[in-house]
Amino acid sequence: MKKKLFLLIQMFVILLFAIIGFTNCNKKFDAPPEEPIDSLPVNFSIQQLKALHTVRGSFQTITDDYVISGIVTANDSSGNFYNEIVIQDNSGAIPVNISGNNLYTSYPVGRKIFVRLKGLTLGDYSGAIQLGGGINNSSTTPRVDGIASSLADEYIAKGSFNNEVMPVPVTLDQLAIDDAMQNPLQSRLVVLDGFEFQNSDLTKTYADSSKTASYGSFYLKTCSSSDSLELYNSSYAYFADIKVPQGNGSITGIFTPYVSAAGKKYKEIVIRDTSDIQFYDTRCDGYTDAPGQPMTIAQIRALYKGNNIRLGSNYTVGGVVISDAASKNISSGSFVLQSGNSGISVYAGGTINYNIGDSVVLELTASDSLLSYQGALELKLHYGVALPNVVASGKVIAPVIKTIEEITSSLAKPLGDAENMEFTLVQINNASVPNSTFSGNKTLSDTSGSISLYTLSSAVFAGNTLPEGYQNWIGYAHNYNAAPEFSIRNTNDITASSDSSATVGTSFTATYDFSDVSASSGATDPTPPPVVDGLHFDNFIAKNVSDNSSASGRFSFKSWSTGATNGSDNFTGSIDTAKYYEVTITPENGKTLSLANITLIVQRSGTGVRQIAIRASIDGFENNLPVSINPENDNLSIVAGNVIQINDAVTTAQNGTTINLGNDFSSINTAVTFRFYGFNAESGSGTFSIDNVAFYGKTE
Repeated sequence: MKKKLFLLIQMFVILLFAIIGFTNCNKKFDAPPEEPIDSLPVNFSIQQLKALHTVRGSFQTITDDYVISGIVTANDSSGNFYNEIVIQDNSGAIPVNISGNNLYTSYPVGRKIFVRLKGLTLGDYSGAIQLGGGINNSSTTPRVDGIASSLADEYIAKGSFNNEVMPVPVTLDQLAIDDAMQNPLQSRLVVLDGFEFQNSDLTKTYADSSKTASYGSFYLKTCSSSDSLELYNSSYAYFADIKVPQGNGSITGIFTPYVSAAGKKYKEIVIRDTSDIQFYDTRCDGYTDAPGQPMTIAQIRALYKGNNIRLGSNYTVGGVVISDAASKNISSGSFVLQSGNSGISVYAGGTINYNIGDSVVLELTASDSLLSYQGALELKLHYGVALPNVVASGKVIAPVIKTIEEITSSLAKPLGDAENMEFTLVQINNASVPNSTFSGNKTLSDTSGSISLYTLSSAVFAGNTLPEGYQNWIGYAHNYNAAPEFSIRNTNDITASSDSSATVGTSFTATYDFSDVSASSGATDPTPPPVVDGLHFDNFIAKNVSDNSSASGRFSFKSWSTGATNGSDNFTGSIDTAKYYEVTITPENGKTLSLANITLIVQRSGTGVRQIAIRASIDGFENNLPVSINPENDNLSIVAGNVIQINDAVTTAQNGTTINLGNDFSSINTAVTFRFYGFNAESGSGTFSIDNVAFYGKTE
């Protein structure tokens, strides 16, 4: 079977994907930031340009000052086109090869562009004319090279958005492949009706997502003709492992003729994504694909492989609503559906009137999407969909009792993994929150760890006082920008703990505010330490750094190990275990200490430390303690090894550093010491400061 352009570069694509992070951070819907131009003088049509190329396998470098314009009809947004966009005007269409990824962000479908042709090259790939930046002789068959991404703006001017190009209705006979390559339908957006997959292909997926083969190819048939239309799909397309639709109907795509080395001619079509195939009618043998194939929520989630996709087929999926629209602690237009041990967030827009316990069955279509929204899996229904009526009310989904550590571990799994308990109803027993109110992110802790308790400002209980002590909490969890979050539906989800051992002892928050620190106070914090019954808190000390704090009211010292360069995130240094801030907490005789987490404010000077780690005496200061950023702070991040990294451009105080303490810090009856290491400073005179260091726990 023949191979397309991206098969020639197959061995490089996997490495390239790893380099560019071709993952959940999809920006498909982002608009390019630059202002579009109104127009450029156009003196050539696309079909006039193609008329310059009539000999298969030849190349022409354009030497005249020609300018063409066209509307983008296809790009790399789904991964089914690679290093190219397709543009079309009233006369014809042509692929433009560009050496770059994520071209759809600059060249979305519907954008008008202007191409300055002088210096560009015409050629063809097995009979399909292409425009590019030169000749690539790296393979056995020379081909048109892509325009270098650094030069793209010299040749291509970006115009207005949202220009509609309607596909041309055609028959199979009209997709003629002439030796002169001048059929004006070549590379046009076309639509054909009455096609279906062959019976032998109905169990297959669009391509091979394992990439053992770099493409998938199907011969689509009509009920009356023996001729066929070849559908070609890249195995790197996001929809590669979606099952092909079962019905009969219309297909839209780019007509791409292919002539083999032996001279055999293939009428090919390449779709942009699965919504281009609308096979909803009865098949030639009487079978129909409507209503949709029954699917469980777990099966729907399993379709997601790390990239946003259209579903591509009709499905029905049912479940029980576990979110509470009346409490308004869920984003507008959304609800959460659970069936069995799997749940999913559904976005329909508009007003949601479902109640907890309503059973509904969704009729999904090829136009509906699975996507990662801020790191959480979302089933997004197409615009204007009418939500189904409630099948039954009062259904009960019993929460599964889980520890916070079990929840956060499951959320670390891929979104399509069967063990990811995202958006399922769970109950966390014997957990507490520091005294505060329901608002934004608060830290919910049990003996296994911590998670952010998130409350929307729109929630009817926002601003209410959080309960004191240990409670049982029912809700659902998901990731938000890589940070696990837990949300209750309403305040009935909080009940007093029935475990008497959880209420034994006294919960506390002990904060070091360094209020008495000055530029002459030395290496020991002179501020009176916190006072908690049954515990002794030592003063903070600074070891092997400068003699005095560089600022008042916070613990700020110089002489940290270097290894950072201004404006760069490349580091050459490492932790100097002799330089740190240290504090010790000691339970009194007969008392035990259980610590849930530590929070603090960090700050650096312009040449100060870029990275921070925290260790404890529990393991002899061998390993960095688990950390998270809670609440979320774009100026802080967690890098490999539980290291906190500060944005290079930021020199102000930054909130959000949270140290998550697990079972090793429960029921301690001996002294425990914590050390805070700063490293990878830009210079020895750069500072690292901490402030408002708060310890959360209980004594017994």
